[in-house]
Amino acid sequence: MSVLWPRINDIKRPAAPIVSIETPKSAIAFENAQVSDMKILFVTHNYPRNKDDFSGVFLRFLARRLAEEGIHVSVLAPHDMGAPESEKMDGISIKRFCYGPPDQETFAYRGDMHRQILSLAGLIKFRRFARSFRAAAVRMVKDQSFDLIAAHWALPSSRAALAAAKAANVPLVVHSHGTDVRLLSQTFAARRFAASALKHASAWTVVSSYLKGLAAEAFPKLAGKTRVAPLPSDPDLFWPEDIGRRNPGLIVSVTRFVPQKRVEYLIDAGAILKERGVKFKIELYGSGPLEEELKQRARDKDLAGIVSFYGPVTQEELRAIYNRAGIIVLNSIKEGFGLTLVEGALCGCLPIGVRSGGIPDIIEHETSGFLAEPDDAESLANVLQTALESPERSEALSQIARQSALERFAGAAVARRYAEIYRNAAGKQSPSFHNSKL
Repeated sequence: MSVLWPRINDIKRPAAPIVSIETPKSAIAFENAQVSDMKILFVTHNYPRNKDDFSGVFLRFLARRLAEEGIHVSVLAPHDMGAPESEKMDGISIKRFCYGPPDQETFAYRGDMHRQILSLAGLIKFRRFARSFRAAAVRMVKDQSFDLIAAHWALPSSRAALAAAKAANVPLVVHSHGTDVRLLSQTFAARRFAASALKHASAWTVVSSYLKGLAAEAFPKLAGKTRVAPLPSDPDLFWPEDIGRRNPGLIVSVTRFVPQKRVEYLIDAGAILKERGVKFKIELYGSGPLEEELKQRARDKDLAGIVSFYGPVTQEELRAIYNRAGIIVLNSIKEGFGLTLVEGALCGCLPIGVRSGGIPDIIEHETSGFLAEPDDAESLANVLQTALESPERSEALSQIARQSALERFAGAAVARRYAEIYRNAAGKQSPSFHNSKL
């Protein structure tokens, strides 16, 4: 694609990665922030343990952006081996509570907590973890003053956050980001665990319309307090670089090799495109238990040299990858949001997804990208072929997709939305903040 990008918001290119601790960018944000008229505590099981960690990295970005809205964030998260128990990162105070010997603190940050509790040993570990989490949250609000407690992920953070909110006599807001809502909709034990906190909360946010529907199924009486607040993306990290390097025939998918992501259908769509004589390449970035099976599938479809597999990469490397590609694809089912589509769109890729989960919140079919039918390789191949063989149309759609991502999902817009929710919950007037289109 060859396109002159509009200078929307005149985004500045960072001279150094934004994920470094105490970066000049962060210092500037804090200097320019309005006086912090509100202090809130993020209670979460997932927050970056160091400057290069991507666990819960969007919360780190959100916390920084909230400073610009006059809201100061502190964080309580689990300890993990090698991480300090207390530190400041980007000017944000972080406390990490211990819940066992360092070599046994393996319950958080690994993405498998919900599977660990299926065993008796895992359930015992979870109870110890939950007790430690609750005690640490109560200690923290007794040591410091907060205007509001924000639980990130109803499971497992909501009970600890509820205890803190009651101990401090301040409002509680619960944020759900995907997996927790699916567990709430499927499992009685999960609903029982989170019910008291969700009922007590002033607001419950989810990251997509799809998850709002699941939340309503799990707790119909709480529909009135449930709101959509999407995940923030960082336009200072994801932006179009040297457009001359972009290959419009390169399709990229940044994913995990697990059943939900349906990578096999993208491989099958590639086989269909090859049979039709369409020129393209697919690069798959990620890891997971299905990796060898998917590689074998690509070989069986005679896609050697067309479909390539790569491991996980850093966010800076992702920006370079997005800037080489013409198309970003996410064809998973029941996806909570679809952050990679937003990141790719911010870098100038054309986003292509499926009509499932939160993906239609990001892509308006034939306006800001294309949507295929889920679990349908031929449907996916059809929209990919349309994009690949209509370069001028794809350029126009990718520009619309980028502007939409900036207006609806970039950090400033999302931070304003969260700030509005916090101030409403705390009964504080919002000082000249404007609503944004979400």
